[in-house]
Amino acid sequence: MDLILNFTIIFFSLVLHEVSHGHAAKMLGDDTAEKYGRLSLNPLKHIDMIGTILVPVIMILLAKATNSRPIIFGWAKPVPVNPYNLKNPKKDMAIIALFGPLSNLMLACLVAIIIRLNGFIGMPSNVISVLIMVVYLNILWVIFNLLPIPPLDGSKILFYFLNNPNVETALNRFGMLFLMLVIFYGFGPIQFVVSLITRVLIGA
Repeated sequence: MDLILNFTIIFFSLVLHEVSHGHAAKMLGDDTAEKYGRLSLNPLKHIDMIGTILVPVIMILLAKATNSRPIIFGWAKPVPVNPYNLKNPKKDMAIIALFGPLSNLMLACLVAIIIRLNGFIGMPSNVISVLIMVVYLNILWVIFNLLPIPPLDGSKILFYFLNNPNVETALNRFGMLFLMLVIFYGFGPIQFVVSLITRVLIGA
């Protein structure tokens, strides 16, 4: 049940994340996402058969087979962005990339405020638990996406400030390898940071 809940929260957070990319692109002059109907919060428009369904199922099955704690990892279908429609492609792509994690941070902060108001609202404990999980998973998605590893959003921000084609080419070539290493061996420190930020936000 917890896995289903976590997966649901992550998926809808991913949808918000991708839609925010699309709105940022439109704001900067590229309406490709809008033309393809990808500015909708309808989850069916953002399902990626591999990233949204196959990969999370495999991660869960691997965890069960090894009797370890599952790490639910996946992605929604990326919104299409045409850099040729942007006035300053390098800079604008970095801004578009930033809007995804920023949307998740804003959602986490909004839900954290609701949690802090519980003394006045008086919500059931199970509702509070779900809201805390929303904060935790969205902060996790913020931190994870800001890692400067392709194809994560942080890499596009790094490329703008670094402006070094050789480094960009190398990172793009080995990005998925670095990403897998982080997922399987570097999640401990990330979870520690995420837990700390979550506790600060909810006032725990």
